[in-house]
Amino acid sequence: METNILLESGTGEVEILEFIINEKHYGINVIKVREILEIDNLTPLPLSHPSLAGLTLSRDEIIPVINLKNVLYKEGVVGEASNAIISEFNQTKVAFTFDNIVGIHRMTWQDIKKP
Repeated sequence: METNILLESGTGEVEILEFIINEKHYGINVIKVREILEIDNLTPLPLSHPSLAGLTLSRDEIIPVINLKNVLYKEGVVGEASNAIISEFNQTKVAFTFDNIVGIHRMTWQDIKKP
C-alpha cells in the first residue's frame, strides 16, 4: 500500500475526509479542510436561520457554524454543536457540524459518485 502523504499533480487523485451525519456518510476534499475542532464557545444568534448553529471563535477569527443535520434532515437544535469541520471555499471560512469522522481516503475523481 502506498503511503505518500502528498498527492502528485496530474494523477487524477483526491483525498477525501469521510464523516457521518445521521448515520449517512459524506465527504469533503481534504484541501478544503482547515481544521477539525470541538466547539466549546458557540454563540447562537437570535432570529437566525435554523441551519445556522451560531458563531464560534477560532484562531482569532469569527466563523459561522452551519448545522448540517438541520440542512440535510431538518433536525437539530439551534445553538447545538459539538464537533465541526472548518473549511475554506473562495476565501470564505465556514464551519459545519458532523456526528463522527471515519477517516481520510485517497481515490480518483472517477470513484466519486453524485448523491
